[in-house]
Amino acid sequence: VVLGRYEDDFASEVLRITGGSGVAAIFDGVGNATFLRGFSCLRRRGTMVLFGASSGAPTSIDIAVLANGSKTLLRPTLFDFVAEDAELRTRAGEVLEWVRAGAITLQKEVLPLAQAADAQTRLGQRTSVGKFLLETEVRAPSSKLFRPEVRRLS
Repeated sequence: VVLGRYEDDFASEVLRITGGSGVAAIFDGVGNATFLRGFSCLRRRGTMVLFGASSGAPTSIDIAVLANGSKTLLRPTLFDFVAEDAELRTRAGEVLEWVRAGAITLQKEVLPLAQAADAQTRLGQRTSVGKFLLETEVRAPSSKLFRPEVRRLS
């Protein structure tokens, strides 16, 4: 089950779709606004993965929420998975290869910088998909300013 928005009653919708059994895992990037409600639609021994907090970080959790159904909570952070430079380069290389091969499609919209306020409004209203790239007008630099000077060091 993939729900793209966190409607007020998403847990009931998940339970309806799954015939009341709930889902095996929830990947929650929203945080505070959805966190506790997500547990109500996790199946027994389900796993909640909280990987983001766009609505703010959950302030606390009663451990009894996990005991009801033997549920698991994970809170990974990116930096623990790319702690070493070699690991970061390996993981980034894999993702970029997936993009190059077409296995991952990046969703983006390029807007002129003058439309930044519109982009911000759309983000706040959750009416956009993907990322916005704001493009600035670039003027060619004066050749006099950017002409490299070559000197021989003695």
